[in-house]
Amino acid sequence: MLFWLRPSRQIRPPIYSAKQSKLRKKRVIRFAVVYFLMLVIFVALIVGPVVVGNKFLKNLPFAKSIPMDLLQPADPARPTSTTTTKNSKTGN
Repeated sequence: MLFWLRPSRQIRPPIYSAKQSKLRKKRVIRFAVVYFLMLVIFVALIVGPVVVGNKFLKNLPFAKSIPMDLLQPADPARPTSTTTTKNSKTGN
């Protein structure tokens, strides 16, 4: 304790009544439950589709009709050959 401070200015933790202490403990427990519940939900939203998706999609009858390769449609305005060389000032 700092003895050179007046008693009204000394640094000490607050003194709570029994009712206030009980309410504080209930509030801490309530927020801890909410925090861990939200953490579990968040982890389930991230991990759940990865774990369940591989097992679930294999057993569905229409799963084979779902295309797994994503391809870009061909653009008729662009040449498909990569061997064409154009010398232009724009870099195309």
